[in-house]
Amino acid sequence: MKKRYYPFSDFLQKKFGEAVYKISLNAGVSCPNRDGTKGINGCAFCNNEAFSPAIAYQNLSIQKQLETGIERFQRKRKKIKKFIAYFQSFSNTYAPSEKLEKLYESALEIPDIAGIAVGTRPDCLEDDKLEVIKTLAQKTHFWLEIGLETSFNQTLSKINRGHTYEEFLESYEKARKIKNLFICIHLIHGLPGESKEMMLDTVRKINQLKPDAVKFHQLEIVRGTLFEKWYQEKKITLLSIDQYMDVLADSLALLSPDIVIQRLFGFTPSSFLIAPELDLKESSLSLFEKYLEEKQIYQGVYHENKKVF
Repeated sequence: MKKRYYPFSDFLQKKFGEAVYKISLNAGVSCPNRDGTKGINGCAFCNNEAFSPAIAYQNLSIQKQLETGIERFQRKRKKIKKFIAYFQSFSNTYAPSEKLEKLYESALEIPDIAGIAVGTRPDCLEDDKLEVIKTLAQKTHFWLEIGLETSFNQTLSKINRGHTYEEFLESYEKARKIKNLFICIHLIHGLPGESKEMMLDTVRKINQLKPDAVKFHQLEIVRGTLFEKWYQEKKITLLSIDQYMDVLADSLALLSPDIVIQRLFGFTPSSFLIAPELDLKESSLSLFEKYLEEKQIYQGVYHENKKVF
C-alpha cells in the first residue's frame, strides 16, 4: 500500500536503485554549547550518549567505525550493500575546515559508502565550512542536517539552544545555494510553552524554505538533561501519543509532497528515557499510518488546498 507521506527509504531507493542505510559516526568533535563558547551544559533536551549510538565508538577512526558498523548491519541484512556515513554525534562542522575535509574524505574511501550526511547547528556553518561541503557535494551524495527544533526565538532561548531563528535562516540560505547539496531540517514538537498552532507555524515557515527533507521528533525527557530536572519539578507537560499524532499529521498535511520525511518519531534507548513511558518503537509507524488513513490525511493536502488553521 502506498504511504501517505514521502519516506526517506523511497527517496533512497529511487536515487540508488536499491536500499541504502545510514551508519552513525562519532567524529570526536564537540559543540559550542558545551565547550564554553556559548555554554557548558548543552541544549536542555540533549544527552548525546542517548541520541547517538556512535558515541561508543569515539576512540575509533572514522573508517574503523564504518567497517564495524557495516559488518554488524550486514549480519542481519546481508543484501544491503550501500550505506551513508552519518556524522551524527555533537556538531559535525564544529572543527577546523581542514580537519573536517579529512574526516569526510576518509569516509568515502570505504567502498560501500554511497554518500555522507553531516548533522550540525546553524551557528557552525561558517563560509570555510560551507566551502568544504560544496566541494564534497560535487563528489558524492551529501546531506546537510541542520538542527533548528523551532522557529520561535523565545523557545530557542528557553531551551538553551544558543542561536536564533534568524541565524538559522542566514546559514540555510547560504547552504541552499550549493549545487547538489541536500538539506534536512530537524524539528521537535512539544517543546515547553509551545501550542499546537506555534508548532504548525514553524512547519509552515519550513515549508516555504523548500528543504529537501525534514525530521520530526516528539519531545522526550532524557536522563542527564536540564529537562529531566524540569520534569521532576513538574515544569514540563509532554504531549500524549494522540496529541503528537494529531500535530504530526497536520504537519505532514502542510508540507509540500516533494519534501522527504526522514523521521517521524524519535526513539531514545529505554536506559536513558524517563518519559513518556511508551514503548512505541515497534508500533508507532503502523499506528500513525492507520491514523492518517482514518483522518484521510496525506502529505501536502493542506498545502495543496491552501487550508488555514
